[in-house]
Amino acid sequence: MQIGGKQAHFDRFDGMCRGYKNIKILFNYYGWQNIGNKLYMNSTITVKEDITSPPTLTLNIKRCRSKENLDTCEDFYSFTSKQYCKLIQSDSELWNPFFATIEPKWRCPIKKGVYKSINSSFDVTAILLFPVDGWFWRVRGDMFDGQTGKRIMCVIVEAKVMFKSSA
Repeated sequence: MQIGGKQAHFDRFDGMCRGYKNIKILFNYYGWQNIGNKLYMNSTITVKEDITSPPTLTLNIKRCRSKENLDTCEDFYSFTSKQYCKLIQSDSELWNPFFATIEPKWRCPIKKGVYKSINSSFDVTAILLFPVDGWFWRVRGDMFDGQTGKRIMCVIVEAKVMFKSSA
């Protein structure tokens, strides 16, 4: 995907975060495509049991000098919200086009079942306008049970953003 000479290359999308047992929500993508300033994705979300307590969401963004040398990673941004249920219902959030495509409807309390999202989109224009090029990015999202604090979901996305010359 390319915007203003910057191009994003997505290397990894892991919705199971290997090594964690008893994850209650598994996120599987089965294809993405870059069109203009949007990333389109098809995915399934498997919820193994009802999530009755409002979950807590954490996002941690790290930037690394290179994909091959992950000990160069440094913290870039962290976000935590105990208002996950409000976030997924907001019309103004970055991820709203994704949640709007999920069938059956994704809402709290999260019910056991298999959810599908076809051609969900993320507009990355705002992200690529920042000085993000030249770094390898690791984004990790975790969801925790609001009552027990146990991890119930984990997603890892890795991407490289480069400046692409017109030559």
